[in-house]
Amino acid sequence: MDEIKQPKPKKPMFPLRRIIVFALVVIALACLALYWQTKDPAILVIAGTIVGTFAQMLT
Repeated sequence: MDEIKQPKPKKPMFPLRRIIVFALVVIALACLALYWQTKDPAILVIAGTIVGTFAQMLT
């Protein structure tokens, strides 16, 4: 008789999550550098929106 095979548990997508977190850090640093150059607070708002959106997707 064939034994019933348990489906393998799927591995969580750690590499993808790590890549997204790394991208978020890079985006945040780039926006901080832009803000440092221009002193325009709108850049901080844009950066916060982008980082907040991706962070919400991760949770």
